[in-house]
Amino acid sequence: MTPEIAQIDEMWHTFILFTRDYAAFCEGHFGCFLHHVPNEDEEQGPEDPESVRGLLERHFGLVLRRAR
Repeated sequence: MTPEIAQIDEMWHTFILFTRDYAAFCEGHFGCFLHHVPNEDEEQGPEDPESVRGLLERHFGLVLRRAR
């Protein structure tokens, strides 16, 4: 996880604590409740630049698509 994604992840975890607001947000933006499923694997992410770029495009694409 990159430092930028870690910051978004921390904000998302805080948002989840406000369950009514979080549920309403999920229904309004995604049409369903998004459950939190922690990743307990200590798996390393991709290290080559092209894989990292693809990973960041996918992660930030989820955020930016909703912001437009």
